[in-house]
Order: sequence, then C-alpha cells, then structure tokens
Amino acid sequence: MINAEKIKGNDGKWWIKASFRNVKTLSDAMSEVKGAIYSPIQKVWAVPLIYREDFEQKMGSFLINWTDEEKGSNGGISEDDIPSEPVVPGYSVTYNADGDIIDHRGFKTRPWGEFQVKGFNLLVSKDFLILADDAGLGKSWQVANAIEAKKKLGHLKRGIVLAKASLLFNWRDEIHMHTNLKSVVMAGTVNQRAKLYSQLTNEEDWDVLIMSYETFRCDIHNLELLDNYKELQFCVMDEAHKIKNPLSKIGSLVHRLNFRSRYVLTATPLPNSPLEAYNYLHFGKRVLKNWYEFRGHHAIMGGFGGKEIVGYKNIPELKNLIQVNMLRRRKKDKLKELPEVAFKTVNLSMTPTQSKMYQAVKMGILEELKDTSLDRIPSALTKLLRLQQVTDSIELIGASPGKNTSSKLLALDEMIEELVESGNEKVIIFSRFRTVVELIEKRYAKHKPAVIHGDVDANGKTENSAVRLLKKKYGQKWYDMPEEERRKLLDETMTSERQREVYRFQNDEDCRIFIGCTPACREGLTLTQATHVIFLDCEWSPAYVEQAFSRAHRIGQRNAVTVYYLVCEGTIDEHVQETLQRKEAMAQTMLDEGIDNLDLGVAKQLIASLAGIDERMVA
Repeated sequence: MINAEKIKGNDGKWWIKASFRNVKTLSDAMSEVKGAIYSPIQKVWAVPLIYREDFEQKMGSFLINWTDEEKGSNGGISEDDIPSEPVVPGYSVTYNADGDIIDHRGFKTRPWGEFQVKGFNLLVSKDFLILADDAGLGKSWQVANAIEAKKKLGHLKRGIVLAKASLLFNWRDEIHMHTNLKSVVMAGTVNQRAKLYSQLTNEEDWDVLIMSYETFRCDIHNLELLDNYKELQFCVMDEAHKIKNPLSKIGSLVHRLNFRSRYVLTATPLPNSPLEAYNYLHFGKRVLKNWYEFRGHHAIMGGFGGKEIVGYKNIPELKNLIQVNMLRRRKKDKLKELPEVAFKTVNLSMTPTQSKMYQAVKMGILEELKDTSLDRIPSALTKLLRLQQVTDSIELIGASPGKNTSSKLLALDEMIEELVESGNEKVIIFSRFRTVVELIEKRYAKHKPAVIHGDVDANGKTENSAVRLLKKKYGQKWYDMPEEERRKLLDETMTSERQREVYRFQNDEDCRIFIGCTPACREGLTLTQATHVIFLDCEWSPAYVEQAFSRAHRIGQRNAVTVYYLVCEGTIDEHVQETLQRKEAMAQTMLDEGIDNLDLGVAKQLIASLAGIDERMVA
C-alpha cells in the first residue's frame, strides 16, 4: 500500500508525499512517474501535485491510500440503478413531498427511508450481496424482509443466520419484530443442540436457524444432515469479518453447504487489506481461484522467505469485482433527519501521583524500543495499554483508592451529577478495559446501571429449558395463564443476560447509566435511549470508536447525541486522538492480529508516536 498526502513545500508549491515499504517493484514504478524525487534521508517520494493524474495512473494498481482525504462511500453498486418502489408484488410504500415514507404495504414495520427500500430490492433481486452499510442503517431489517419476500415468492424456504454468540437473541428479536418469519436459536450444550436438530428435522414450522460461528464450526456434520432433510437454501453472515481468513477453520467450513442465496453483512468490509475481500467473494462464487492463486494475482510478496505481503497489484480489477457485488451507504448521507453527532474533548490534568506513575511506565517503553528485535514489540504494546490505564486511574495498577488516583473519575462524577442526577438524561460510559468497567460499576452502584463487560452471559435458554423453568416456578398458575402472557414470559426467560441489560437500559426509566467494555459492545446493541456517550479511553481504531458510539446514534434515535472524550493532557490520550483524527488503524491492528507481517521500523514509530516519545530516540 502507498500512503499519499498533499503537502506544501518550502518552495511554496504543492507536492504529493508518498511513502511505502522498500519494495523494488514499487520503487521502479515510482521512478517512472513524472517529476518524482526520492529523499533517502526521509525515505519518502515527492511528486509535484500537477502530476497527480500520472501518479495515480502508474501507481494505482498498487493501491494508493490518500491519508488526508475523506474516503467517501468506498464504492459499490450505484443506488441510481435501484428502484425506490418495492419490486415484489404485494409490497408498496408511499412517500410524502419530503421523501419520507408515510405508508407501507407488505412490510410488517415501516422502512426507515428510501435507502432501506433500495437495499431490500437489491437483496431480493440478487443471490449474493455484500451489504456493507454503516452501523446503524438497519442491515438486519433489510435482509430479514428480503428473505421473507423471497419466501413469499417461492424462491426460498429456510436457511441460517450466522452471528456472534452475543447477538443471537438480538437477531431473533429483530426477525420477530420486523417480519412474520419463525426463527430458532441454536444454542446450549452438545446434547441440547442434538435434540433441537432432531426436532428441526421432523418439523416444518420454522424458517430461520440462528447460530454462532463457533456452533456452525462444531456442528457442521449435524448441519449437513439437517440440509439433507430440510434444505438450507440461504445463509446470512452477520459481522462477516469472522470468516475473512480463508485458512481458518470457520473461513474454510462456510463453503461446505451449497446455499442458493448468500448475503454478507459487515460495516467494515476491508478494514486492513483489499485481500480480505477474497473469502466474501469466494463464498458468493464470484472468485473461483483458491486463496494462493488469488493472493499471487493481487499481492506482491517479499520480506523474510518471500512470505510477507509487501504490496498489491492488479487492484483496479479487484476493486471492480468488489464494487459490482457490494452495496455500501454511509450514515451521514442517509440519516439526514438524524441529528449529527457533536464531539467534545474534555481536557484534564493528571493528579501528581498519576503523573509520577505515568512517567515511570513511559520510561519502560523507551527501554523496550531501544532493543532492536521485533520480539520486544509485544511487551512495549502492553506497556502502551498500561499508560492508558494510568490515565484512567492508578487504582488499576495497584494504588489504594483515594482522591488523587484519577482526574478522569473526578470529572466523570461531575458529568454524571450534571447529566443524570440533574438533567435526568441517559448516558453511556465506555472503556476498553474490563477493570475500569468494574471500577465504575461499583462507583455508580446507587444508579443501578446496566453493565456489559464481556463476562455477561450472551447465551439465552432454549425454549424447552425455559418452559421447564417456568413450570417449576409458577406451578399450576403456568397452565392457567393466557397464551399471550405465557409467550411473553417465555421470551423474557429465553433472552440472554446481555440482551436483558440492553432492554433494561432502553425501557426502564430508573436505569439511566449504561457501562460497557468497548470490545464487547461495539456490535449488535441498540442503545438509542442515550443522548450522551462518554469515552474514558479509546481503542486505537477510528472504525472501532465509531462502531461504539453508533450504539446510540442509529435508527430509532430522536435526539441529538453528544460524544465526550476524556483526555489527560500531555499523555497517550492526546496521541490516540490524533491517530483517530488521521483515521489510522494500524496500531489497533497490531494488537488484534499481531506483528508477524509488520516492519520493525514501522512498529517502533507507531509505538513511539502513541507514547509521545521522540522517534529519533528509538531509531
């Protein structure tokens, strides 16, 4: 990948600054660009901006990332080619003069806007689609209604939805709310699942089987048997990045069943590399090459043993293949009636005790980076996380509770008093650290907050076990209850603890605070009762941060949302904010996926930048 940006030179003219790994293929191509100059000291190329067209023409096949430009819609099928009226007989919508939908027929619930109708139409008309809408645009509404419509047309009968384990019951609720499809959650022990497979084999009264990727992996043989009796004709993959690695077990097994219709749902289609599109396209039968043939066609290999991806090639060809199979809409373009998010940075000074501990950890990072080996990088990354913890509270690294342990918690106390106790508003508090979530949970226990920290049970009970539990609890009263009341109790009992926390925050007027561990809360939660989102600390990826605050800023939100970043001055907090503003995610990628394919110099620079260390001290 080539990182490029426009800069103004000392001569007063505009230039393109281009940097990439030292790969001969790229360097040779770059030397052919008009006016290109290489600086061996800075290790960057410079091209007069007037030759941008020549630069993009000659280097475009290697993938250019313009770091100073808005990325736009990331391509995809043009909405201009999709009808705004439903294409399925029996379905219709009525628009007013402002383009709002004021009446509908065929749909169980009203589409939010024209863009959802267009997404529905495209899903109905295609047997494969990557639906890559931003978080909060209602991908589940679109795909569930499309599946129901295709069933009415006789094109599909039943199939499966693959989702994260924590979102299974959320999917069940969404399908129940927006369609008349009958869904079943496959969860529980091996024996419980075996009984459920047996029931499904002998029953006709079900449409959608919802399961986690892990269950799919473990139960592939049971699914193949079920497919023999009750053909599984469609597969919806939610948070589909779970299968992006074609060499993983799940990335391989998803190709075992021969579905008629295949839909890939993800808000981040290609977060780190264009090659991540391979398994999506292979799943949709749009790429027939095996992984190694595909990689050989689109990647430049080098590094140790020639096994590292050092660049890309034939990118226009791959981009076109992605575009004709993907629909991507941005929230800022489609939810114009949704108030824009307001962002506020709350600048704070650490307490003297915090500052002392912070400097000690920072010096430890400097020592790690002076070492020239790549295997020392993970230790430095761990210390970076420790720096973030120090800015949150030194209680996290063993200090006794007290007034001088955290300037952020003191500021948070004032915000909770103003927003919750005086303003009577609902607030979300996020931290990437489970220990911080537990600390805040205790601190605000009197408010009885809803909490998800990763340990909350994401699995609900099967219907049979729920019935047994309720019969034992209510005895004869269970049999005397009206069917509607029994159904309500069953749904509540089957719902996961995670989803109950969401329901409590959304529906209980007395529950005004939601506390979440960011990695456990980025996906699948609807928290639209909140009007304020507070980040005590941030992950190092702009996509992750946006996914988190989109829990509140999404369809169903009627009020303005304010996002607060608590930032300790002169610390890693400031450098993380700079990283987020530059829309860079490589530092987070190091944490998520390791450093095997990372250049040592790049790793050192990233860590030094986040820690606020002069890069010349670790060169």
